[in-house]
Formats: sequence, structure tokens, C-alpha cells
Amino acid sequence: MSLFINHILVEYVTSLGSTLAIKLLSNTRIEDSRFGVYSHRLDDKWLIGGASNTGGAVLRQLFTDDQLEELSEHIDPSKTSLLDYYPLPKTGERFPVADPNLAPRY
Repeated sequence: MSLFINHILVEYVTSLGSTLAIKLLSNTRIEDSRFGVYSHRLDDKWLIGGASNTGGAVLRQLFTDDQLEELSEHIDPSKTSLLDYYPLPKTGERFPVADPNLAPRY
């Protein structure tokens, strides 16, 4: 995927597993613990990332495989949801904001 940061086109990838992670390559190291952003050296570049506690693990706490499959059939990705969920497996988040007291919203 692509986005613009300070008028610079940035390529990044997200992955959804037990958590939701984002990674991008940069010429510059970026670290900001307030937002749960970290960097790892990758050859002559930096792999910048963050991982949210939201993700598949919380869905497994709430739904069976059959329920997830049934509910997924009703998702229309072209429509914006008006729902205000922030599904966390327990209190606390690390990215996009590091907040040990952030409560889940279902």
C-alpha cells in the first residue's frame, strides 16, 4: 500500500495475525515509544514498524470459526462503518498509541 507522509510517497505493508502490524522501509531510523513505533536495521535501510494488540487473537476470544465466516459474508469493504469498536483482547494498547490503560470497545 502507499501513503504520503510530509509529501513523500511511502510504501508499506500491513499484516493481520494475532495482532495487526504495519511495516515500512526507510532511509532514516524512527523510534517513538509514545506511539509504539520502532526500527530494525535491514541492510542499509531501516524497517520501521508498529504492532497493535487488535487483531485475530481478540476475534478468537469472541467468535467461533463458523461465526467469523458467517459474519464476514456481510462485510462490504466499500462502505464506511459508523461503528466505533476498538477490539482488544484485554486492557492496554501499544500502537498506534502506547496506552496501558486503553480499554477495549465492543
